[in-house]
Amino acid sequence: MEDEAGFNKQVRKICQWYHQAQELPEQDIHLISIHGKTGIQAIERDYPTQSAQMTFIQKDALAYLAAPASTQFDIVFLDPPFGLGLIAQSIELLDKQLWLAPYAKIYVETENTLKIDAHIPTNWHSLKHKVAGEVTYRLFENRSN
Repeated sequence: MEDEAGFNKQVRKICQWYHQAQELPEQDIHLISIHGKTGIQAIERDYPTQSAQMTFIQKDALAYLAAPASTQFDIVFLDPPFGLGLIAQSIELLDKQLWLAPYAKIYVETENTLKIDAHIPTNWHSLKHKVAGEVTYRLFENRSN
C-alpha cells in the first residue's frame, strides 16, 4: 500500500470493527484481543455492551501463540513493550504456529533502533513502513496460502 489514503482507509476499517463488535458475530467475524488487564478494563468501561462480543484472553501472549493455532487471524497488531526483545519471538510464533489467515494484515510497531528485517518471514509482504520520532511502524500482508 504505497499511498497514504489507502493506508488510512485500512486503519479506519480496522477501527470500525472494534466499534461494530456487537454485530460482527452475526457476520461470522470474531475479535480476539490479548491485552493486559488495564486494556481490558478500559474497553469494558468505554464499550460495556461491545466488550461482551469480543474475546479477551488474559495470559502471556507468547505462551498463547506457542500453542497450535485454534483459529486464523485476518488482522494482527504486534506492539509489545519496547526493549524486551519480544517482537522476534512473536513474529516467529505467529508464522510457525499458523495463526495467520492467507492475506492477513500484520501491523508491527517497534522502537526505531530495533532491526527486525532478519525476523520477517519470506511470505510477509511489506505494504507500509514509516518512522515517527522514536517509533517505527510497519504493515505487512501474509502471502502464504
